[in-house]
Amino acid sequence: MKKEAFAEAVSALEKQLAPPQESLSGREMIDPSRFHTISQGGDSAVMLACIDGGNAEILGTPEFSLHFIRAVAIVFQGRKKVKTVKKESLALVKVEESSGKLSFACESFGSSFPPLRFSADEVASRAVGQLVSPGAAALQDPMPGSIGSLLRRCFELELAKEVLPSLSPGSALLLDGNLAAKSLQEKASMDSLKEKAAGSDMILAALAKTNSQLTGKGKSIIPSIRALAPKGAAWCYPLSAHDGTLTGPHTHNIDTAQFLVRLHKNAQYIFRLELAGINPQNTIQDSQLPRVCQLLCSQSKDPILLGYPYGMIEADRLARVSNSESKYLAAVLLGKSAHLREKLLPLVNSLNAHTILDRIQF
Repeated sequence: MKKEAFAEAVSALEKQLAPPQESLSGREMIDPSRFHTISQGGDSAVMLACIDGGNAEILGTPEFSLHFIRAVAIVFQGRKKVKTVKKESLALVKVEESSGKLSFACESFGSSFPPLRFSADEVASRAVGQLVSPGAAALQDPMPGSIGSLLRRCFELELAKEVLPSLSPGSALLLDGNLAAKSLQEKASMDSLKEKAAGSDMILAALAKTNSQLTGKGKSIIPSIRALAPKGAAWCYPLSAHDGTLTGPHTHNIDTAQFLVRLHKNAQYIFRLELAGINPQNTIQDSQLPRVCQLLCSQSKDPILLGYPYGMIEADRLARVSNSESKYLAAVLLGKSAHLREKLLPLVNSLNAHTILDRIQF
C-alpha cells in the first residue's frame, strides 16, 4: 500500500470528524437547555434487576442448528446484590416449508421455554415494521444459525417476567440494548412484559452500549452532544418528543422515551437509555426519570467501565458464552452418540471449509 493512500485517508477522516453544527433530526436543533444534570442519592430501598443473555451455536448445518442460550438476572437493592438468577437451555432450530414458504421452528430442552416459530422474511428483517417484502428472504438465504440472537432476546424477556414479581413496587427492570422488537415473537414477549410491569408499578428500561444514531445530515450524534454537554457532571438529554423535564406532575403519552445519558461525571462513554410507560395508559411520568437515572448513577462507579452500571457488567460476564465453552458443549453432545457423529459430519462439513482456511497460517 502506498504511503500517499494513508495520508489521503487521514485527511478524509479528519474532515469527516469535524464537529457538526446541525440538527438532530433535520428539524430540531441540539439545545443546551435540554441537558439535565442527574443529582446523587435516591431511595436506597428501590430495587434494580439487570438482565442480559448470551448464546452460541453448538452445531450448525444448512437445515438445522443447535444453540446454547443463557440468560442472567442480577437483582440489587440500592448497591447491595440481593440475588442472581440464571437460566440455561439448548434450542434446536429447524427449517420447515409450508405452501412454498420457509419458516424456522424452535424447540427448547432443559427449560420451560415455549416452542417458537419465525418466518424467513422475519429473520431477514431488522425490526418489526420494517419487514422485507415476501419472498425477499429467499434471496438473502437466511440460515437457522441466524436465529440465535432472536431466541436469546425472547429468553431474556421471559426471565424478566419471572423476576418481576420478586421486586418491590417502584423498582426497575433494566434490559441490555433497547425496547424495540426485532421479531413478532419478541414483540409479543415485550408487550407482555410491559403489561406486567405496568400492573406492578415497575419501570421498564433498556440501556444500549452502542449508539449508531445520526443527525439530520448523516453525522454521528455523539460528538455534537458531547461538545455541548455540561462538564464534570452526570446528565441526560432527551431524544424523544417530550421536553425531558425531570420534575413536575406532567405525564407524557408516548410509548417509549429515549435519552442520551452520561452516568458518571468522569465517564468517557455516552449511552442511550429507553424508558417504557409503566401505568395502564402506557405513559411515562417525569418523576420516574430521575429515579431511574439516580439508580443507574449509583451503580456506575466501577473503574472497569466507568459510567456503565455494575449490574449490567456482571450480568454480561455471567451470561456470556465463550468459544471454549461452546466447543466443550459440542464435544459433550457428540460424545453421547457415535451414530449422531456419523450422520452429522457431512452436514457440518458443508459449512466449515471457510473456518478451516481461516486457521491456515500463510
